[in-house]
Amino acid sequence: MEPYVVTMDKIQANPEAQEAFGQPIRDDSWFPVLTPDGNNMDIRWDLAGPKGKGKAHVKARMTGNKWETVLIEIILPNDKKIQLHDEGGGNVAAPFVPSGAAEGEKKEEAAPPPNINPNIPMPDESEPKK
Repeated sequence: MEPYVVTMDKIQANPEAQEAFGQPIRDDSWFPVLTPDGNNMDIRWDLAGPKGKGKAHVKARMTGNKWETVLIEIILPNDKKIQLHDEGGGNVAAPFVPSGAAEGEKKEEAAPPPNINPNIPMPDESEPKK
């Protein structure tokens, strides 16, 4: 599965993961746990290296005919959680930015809905219908 392979490559190349696990970093599970949900896939597996064990978690989505990685999380042997981000590799989905907002722009809080009492008279249920 492409998201798994791409993620393992990123984990094995990450300096913080290399320091925490030692080298080589390998998959330490029988099979990754795949949880499909429509065009989305949640993948989890165990990691191990000479210095300890941890976990990997990936969320990916199918866009067109290509998988895009939405989230890559690693739990290191010291229980620290890190997230890996794309550095120009092109397969990690960009963060969602609402239409009309620039990335990093502060979002204004939505105003509460107005308190409207329209006072519309309701028909009297005791009167027979015509």
